[in-house]
Amino acid sequence: MFGSWVDNAIDWLADNPDSRLIAIVPAIYAGLWITTLVHEFGHAVCGRLAGMHIRQVWVGRGFTLGRWRMGETTFELRIPVPGGHVAVYPDLTFKKSQRALFYAGGILANLAFAVALVLLDETKTLPDAFAPALEIMILFQALGAVGNGVPMQKAGRTNDGMHLWRLWKLSYSNGSLTKAGTLYSGFLAPYGWHGGPFAHAAPRIYHLYMLNIDANQRGDAELLRQSIEAAQRELKRGLPEPEERFVLDILITNVLLSPEFARPDELDQWSSRALELAADAPTLQGSRGAALVALGRFDEGKALLADFLKNELSVAYAFLTLAFLTLAETGLGDAEAARVSLKLTRDHFSHLPPEILLEARWRALLERAEAAVAP
Repeated sequence: MFGSWVDNAIDWLADNPDSRLIAIVPAIYAGLWITTLVHEFGHAVCGRLAGMHIRQVWVGRGFTLGRWRMGETTFELRIPVPGGHVAVYPDLTFKKSQRALFYAGGILANLAFAVALVLLDETKTLPDAFAPALEIMILFQALGAVGNGVPMQKAGRTNDGMHLWRLWKLSYSNGSLTKAGTLYSGFLAPYGWHGGPFAHAAPRIYHLYMLNIDANQRGDAELLRQSIEAAQRELKRGLPEPEERFVLDILITNVLLSPEFARPDELDQWSSRALELAADAPTLQGSRGAALVALGRFDEGKALLADFLKNELSVAYAFLTLAFLTLAETGLGDAEAARVSLKLTRDHFSHLPPEILLEARWRALLERAEAAVAP
């Protein structure tokens, strides 16, 4: 039955005279758009059913007509060229069935829509005048399913069938950590994570952290704002304590380096909560101390920072701590202590990793400390 309707659609296209070309071209254009919409919708729905986190859904290529966010998924509509893509947040653990359903989702959606259209035509649910359009649409759905289902790679683009073929050949065991999962476990370990399953929000947290690093290295204020806002949304939803500590540290560090991204009361609230959780993540003690200095509470901030310096710290944490200790001592009028702390701050700045030195905000913090001590 399905094959006969495809044959009818091809015959109809072949038999139409040139005088009806004006009607056929818009029908083809609409068919491409509807096929794309159905296909991308299939990916998104199947991805969610499989437990994946959908990051972005865009349909069309060219000028962005509209953009909106639902939860942590961004939707975009572009014109005038049909096309689309569904992006997911990084997998932290490997699940072959999960990925397979996501890759096959677009093909399944095109097939399901084609069957629905055939049933509409068979049951005469719509007037006969719609029959040619239905048959053309069935053809497009079939072509969409076949074109994406047969493994192909062309001009650097891999279709769904090729993704499924490569997935079938993979030898990873289900539940093993991906490269992103291995990195994330290393990020989370200093914040009291001792193994076990990741939090539900873990793929999104990993993404926002990597987005934050990218934004800092590129000096992209818009990307940085997006990562900070994403961190705030994750905190509002509620997180297990290791993830909460990690996100708080990301958030507070960014606001300390770029105060314009949060109000003083928000910084006070986040850093106060960080101190409550600092027993299993001593770095948060330093975050609270620096935040207090930024808020003008120099005595309290200096006490926490001086105590935090007794720990074995990375060069980056030591630099941040010493820079804010310099600001605290300057605020308290202790010029001699401030000069000593500034010297140590400069020494640590010269030993920062190259990827941090690329971030202008760290040099700006050093310049703030130098300006505060300058006579």
